[in-house]
Amino acid sequence: MVSKELEQTDEDFIRNATQQPEKGQYLTPIVVANRLAQDLLELSLSSIKEIYDLGCGPGGLSSAVLRLHSDIQVRGYDNDSAAIIEYNQRFSGVGNAIFRDLLIDPSIGPMPAVISNPPYLTGRRMGKERTSEIRNGGYFQTATGKLNTFSLFVEIAIRQLSENGVAAFIIPIGITNLKDHKAIRKLLIKECEEIRLTWMTESNCFKEQNVSVDTCLLSFRKGKGTTKMEVREWNGSEIIMARNINTSDFDFFPTIEYIDLPQQTGVPLSSKFNVVAMGFNWEKNWQEIVSDAPSVEYGKGVLPVIRGKDVSKQGELEFNLELNYNYLKEKGAIARPCNYSLHCSIRPRLIVADITSGIKVGYTTSPCLPMNSVKVIFHQEDDTISLNKLREYLMSEDAYNRLKEGAPNLHLTKENLERLRIPDWSADK
Repeated sequence: MVSKELEQTDEDFIRNATQQPEKGQYLTPIVVANRLAQDLLELSLSSIKEIYDLGCGPGGLSSAVLRLHSDIQVRGYDNDSAAIIEYNQRFSGVGNAIFRDLLIDPSIGPMPAVISNPPYLTGRRMGKERTSEIRNGGYFQTATGKLNTFSLFVEIAIRQLSENGVAAFIIPIGITNLKDHKAIRKLLIKECEEIRLTWMTESNCFKEQNVSVDTCLLSFRKGKGTTKMEVREWNGSEIIMARNINTSDFDFFPTIEYIDLPQQTGVPLSSKFNVVAMGFNWEKNWQEIVSDAPSVEYGKGVLPVIRGKDVSKQGELEFNLELNYNYLKEKGAIARPCNYSLHCSIRPRLIVADITSGIKVGYTTSPCLPMNSVKVIFHQEDDTISLNKLREYLMSEDAYNRLKEGAPNLHLTKENLERLRIPDWSADK
């Protein structure tokens, strides 16, 4: 089990800190910090004299480095004044921290070594003004999808490391396989000669800090030549499994479970089916808008909503909520729209949702509006036989292992589904 225990200094700091969600500041448990420091030192081809701790906070990662090598100089960077003060008191004589907004002023290299638990913020949490400032700065090559701080910090490390410099990060698992992070994965493969991806048997290190994010460990050495990549699994005390992979064999960073699965045959799912990932999401005040709506006007065009919880384990559908989508959209209650014309059709489709222990798939020809966590699959020729055969496969153990164990995320992703290969069921007719 991966312990969530913090050093006492970090425990005291986080207890007295304020606005942690706004800062994206979550501190690294001792055993994870030790693992990152060990990975960093193991990857280096020479003795490390100085390590840069990016988003250092009060210094838990720097402390782990010094436990292994007390003669290393540590240097922290953060934009939290309280954390800077704590860091400099903690490491007086062996290191110091500097106040700096790395997302606006990232040129701090060349650096021989980087260790980091970066702030965990998405563009939505940062706000439009700050995300625009970061994008307009022109530094970040990988800021092509939804903006997030953790992949931006990885890019800073890649670009600011000296040749043969090394880095070790704790990151959300989404970096390994989501489409929004494809650019950072490509940059890692392009610029690094060795990458280590370590999956943890207990992936939520920050649960006791009131945040739910599954994480893994990423370490790399910058250099020329063919990239070597090792995928590992760690149980909190030792590496229990490891596999070397050819990065050209995957368009994502897989788990060991995925690597060990038999190779699939058949045609790509995307060659026969269309996966629609864009479900709508609403603002918190949508109920108030409905309560004030003229009953005659609101009663027009009412359609059922399908949420993940509305699909049973057996694939049965229950439409427990109905709304007038267009009315709510006009009144500003729809935060993220769906493809209304497609979903209000009577084309046959699969409704795909997931739970921790399985995948739920329903079949319907009824118009229904998917919420944001629901995926919808249409056959390109509306072949109901092929749809139902796909439904049966998606609820199988093999599909679960490929979709949820192979590239884990909170919800199924469009990319995961489209990655599957399936039999050409049209040939059976």
